[in-house]
Amino acid sequence: MRLLIFRFLCLVSLSVWVGGFTFYSAVVIPVLHESLGSLETGYVTQRVTDYLNAAGVLAVALWWLSAWADRPAVSGLAGRARLGLLAATTLLLAGLIALHRVMDGRLESGGLRDFYPLHRAYLVASTAQWFVNLGLIAVVLILRRDSPAETTRRD
Repeated sequence: MRLLIFRFLCLVSLSVWVGGFTFYSAVVIPVLHESLGSLETGYVTQRVTDYLNAAGVLAVALWWLSAWADRPAVSGLAGRARLGLLAATTLLLAGLIALHRVMDGRLESGGLRDFYPLHRAYLVASTAQWFVNLGLIAVVLILRRDSPAETTRRD
């Protein structure tokens, strides 16, 4: 039962992180740009991305714990893919957090000088991370489908 609850928490954490990012990027940011100026939008986005990055840190921590707990039962290409995708999303998240701090400094200075190249890099890295996380979801579904417990239940 504990394993089921832990897996549920892993899925919820990733869902909140990826879903929150998707909704914010697709819906909220365009509305902000229509309603506010660039600098004001930047101030709102600055705060929201702090929360999204915090959700990411929690999700990544839970997923690494899950990978460690599942290591005796998971092997093969899908297991290595999961570890690779986890490493990629962790590195991207660390880079995004560092880049966010630099961008915060630019916003706090009250101007947007040299901000947009950093912002473009942030958007590219965020998009790459979104795709990596979708890959992680797919790999985990494959691992669950191929796990001995799941195979036994289907037979």
